Amino acid sequence: MAEPIEFLTLRNLRDALNAISVAGGYYFDVAKAAVKLDPSASVEDVIGPDGPRPYLLIEMKPEAFDYRPSFQLRMTLPFTVHWVGESVGSDDESWMRTFYQACADIEKAVTVDITRGGRTEDTRIRQRTFDAMFGNQVWVMVDLDMALNRVYGAPNAA
Repeated sequence: MAEPIEFLTLRNLRDALNAISVAGGYYFDVAKAAVKLDPSASVEDVIGPDGPRPYLLIEMKPEAFDYRPSFQLRMTLPFTVHWVGESVGSDDESWMRTFYQACADIEKAVTVDITRGGRTEDTRIRQRTFDAMFGNQVWVMVDLDMALNRVYGAPNAA
């Protein structure tokens, strides 16, 4: 049986974020193992001082259903992409530079294919939030909405 459309959409987002690399025209290189869908996947180990940087976590938010005639369903899939990276402590502009570079990388990766492989109407960035957590660590949160249409009761039909 085919995977649910929502899961395939999320996996496409993960793959887009995995493609972030300096060679691809981005500011940072993201290691394959550094993009997680499951927040319980040893977050403490990854966030720790020896974890990969940047590290990205895709957090799922409550979905919105909009029912339409003839079993048509429009869904909004909201996610937050958490990006954890390091700034340069001796550079007083580094936190904000790192924040905006991370935001640029996420925006570029997300918009390579806003339809997530033809499964969604679009992918929109709603807001970006900055947080400096521990020492030189910069935490970026980018909220996304992905809108898709499908048949109600057929979550795995293309």
